Amino acid sequence: MFQLTLWSAPPFLVILLTLWSMFSLRDKKHIPGTLAINWVLAAACFWCIALLFRSLVTTIELKILATQMAEIGMVFLPVAWFAFTVTYSNNETTISSRALLALAIVPCITLGLAFTNEQHQLIWYQWQLTNLSEYIGLSFQAGSFFPIIAIYSFCLVLCGTAIAINRHNQSQHKELPIITICFTPILIAASILIDELRLTPFQGVEFTSLGLLLGGFLFRAGVVSAGILSHMRIRRHTVVEQLSDMVIIIDSQAGILDFNAAAAQGLHIQPNSNYKREKLRLPALLEMMRTNSSSTELIIDARTYDVRSTPLTPRFAPTPNMNKPAERALVFRDITASKEAQRALLQAKLELQTLAHTDPLTGLYNRRFFMQRLEEEAERLRRHKNPLSCLLFDLDHFKIINDTFGHDAGDKVLKMVAQKTLGATRITDVAARIGGEEFAMLLPETDTDGALRLANRLRESIAKECIYSENRCVNVTTSIGVVTVDQVEDNLDSLLTQADKALYQAKNSGRNMVCIAD
Repeated sequence: MFQLTLWSAPPFLVILLTLWSMFSLRDKKHIPGTLAINWVLAAACFWCIALLFRSLVTTIELKILATQMAEIGMVFLPVAWFAFTVTYSNNETTISSRALLALAIVPCITLGLAFTNEQHQLIWYQWQLTNLSEYIGLSFQAGSFFPIIAIYSFCLVLCGTAIAINRHNQSQHKELPIITICFTPILIAASILIDELRLTPFQGVEFTSLGLLLGGFLFRAGVVSAGILSHMRIRRHTVVEQLSDMVIIIDSQAGILDFNAAAAQGLHIQPNSNYKREKLRLPALLEMMRTNSSSTELIIDARTYDVRSTPLTPRFAPTPNMNKPAERALVFRDITASKEAQRALLQAKLELQTLAHTDPLTGLYNRRFFMQRLEEEAERLRRHKNPLSCLLFDLDHFKIINDTFGHDAGDKVLKMVAQKTLGATRITDVAARIGGEEFAMLLPETDTDGALRLANRLRESIAKECIYSENRCVNVTTSIGVVTVDQVEDNLDSLLTQADKALYQAKNSGRNMVCIAD
């Protein structure tokens, strides 16, 4: 009634292998595909338990029962394999229950027919025991329904394998998992065909258990032990399609080969049109391709983009031409906000510099900046010996204006003087407010005669101006001291001291005058 031969070893080893693999995956339940792998291993384990039982018993009734039990694992293994490839490839933990129910319809019908086979013999017929070297086996013929379940199962395995290989080629994994995913179902399918179609001269010998054993070892080495379940799979849809950056693939002639949704919107490409006939007609990109540059900036619809170009070369190209790649991946990153922030920062920096160098009331340079420019012009004077003139002036009786008309009127007078001063300066001159009502002008490469002419024009222009306050005309005059040097001492204060002495000479001489330093 029972027998123990070497033919019981393959299914027994598969049982141990599947249980070992399921135990190895106990801490990877959160990784997509792991649950489906356990389904694959469970189906293979149940199948081999039935095959082991069939190899141990010797009566035809028990062998038929074992064959019917083996059908459970055999018909659901392709479904589990398809679920594994889909869930792992698409980064999902489980496949939907509706999809599983749809996939299980044909296997469930097959099981119903298998356990009622005596009434219709649609699955098997012509059962008989065989004897090969003291091994009692079972032989039978496949029924008319067998091709249906065989084609269905092979289609599931083929589609799932193709999905897994396609997704795996898009990742950076090694080649062993691809080989495993390809050849594991081939080995098992070949062994099943040999047994079911009786293609072996050894009637009753179980080649299915050998195929499951070899496939199990290959599957464990290439999938379970290879570490590919240690990392989450990332789909192209997640990496590319959902990127906010525009991604577009072009050929060497700037022809559009592929693009994501952001590029379709940003570059106004119609996804449903024959876009492969279109070309990018952006001069900056064409120039980047011509010079083989890796980056550029361009403006599209008033937005600024940083464009990065990555050459795409075939992975196994024998002699890839890196200078002229057949295809390029262009990534457009919107840097409009960054550019605007840079411009705002630059503007703020300029404004801070302006505030640090200018008088807030008059807009003229302040004393600090005037002294800085005086040092620069003095250094230039030491080298080139060109004349340098300086005007120092203040407003006559300005305190009376403030006391009589108020500080608002005084501020208007200061602003008027600043405007007249700026109107009298050249591009190389420096005009500054260095005190309350004190002003100064630095005149590079200007001799005494030139400085006197400018000072008198300025004095007359100020004296003629009338500032109205409370319907009353406010006039102001200025006294100006002029100093001209063709060499300068290390102490710059002496230059201002001479100009200051000339200023006080003008005031003591009756005001509204220009005096030259001795």
